[in-house]
Amino acid sequence: MIIGISYFGDKAFLPLVEKWLLVYKQSGCKYRVVITTDLTAIVPKESVPYDPNGADPLSHLRMDTSLYPDIIRRNRAFDMQGALATQAIQILPRCLIVDADAFFIKDPTPLIEQLPHVLFGMGEEPNIRVIAGINEYLHECNAGVLYFGTESRDDRIKLAEMYRTNFKALLDKNDNLNLEQITWTYTKHQLAKKGLSCDIPPELNWSHVWKNPQRRRHLSNLGQPCILHEHGPHKWKFIAGLERGNNNKINRKYTDYYLT
Repeated sequence: MIIGISYFGDKAFLPLVEKWLLVYKQSGCKYRVVITTDLTAIVPKESVPYDPNGADPLSHLRMDTSLYPDIIRRNRAFDMQGALATQAIQILPRCLIVDADAFFIKDPTPLIEQLPHVLFGMGEEPNIRVIAGINEYLHECNAGVLYFGTESRDDRIKLAEMYRTNFKALLDKNDNLNLEQITWTYTKHQLAKKGLSCDIPPELNWSHVWKNPQRRRHLSNLGQPCILHEHGPHKWKFIAGLERGNNNKINRKYTDYYLT
């Protein structure tokens, strides 16, 4: 099992990755970590280029996102994450790919080892989305933690192409910020019909929204969160060294990161 952490863009976002790595080390988890990134992002100094035969505790895998213009819209950060993931899974073996704000606050190894060796898995969001164009109501899934459970590279390549096909098919009627997440949700829905996908437990993608009792009624046997997904602009408040402007306010490029 490999943990892939998605990261790209301005060097000012490097403190978030460094914070993620610090929390990861404190969790006690021993899986190998690979930073999945673009060609220009500055990576932590201790990371080394990815070697499939190596055992480095921290490495990085650079990918050319310009090869995927059909699934990256201008100024859509989530689209970039989707493109990085579809490229990464063609190289990495069985892996969990997470956002840089999905912090390992407790060792998730026991839960991860219990996951079935299926092609794909995601955790559920606390709402139901109507995905236009397919005439179905789907439980939306959260793309902050993605599970790719097969060792078969051929199957992962097919999954990457499946994502690209679905993205383009859904684009005309779902041209919104979360199209990457919608596409992964729909892909998981298709694979579930063939027994090739699974739900990952909320402990592996815990969100602050679950604190709302109305949104956790079906989580009767919930354990302790292992991966805390601090999604949204508020996560920047916990990162030291951010660029600040007038009145010591955090630069808007952080708070607007997921809105552009």
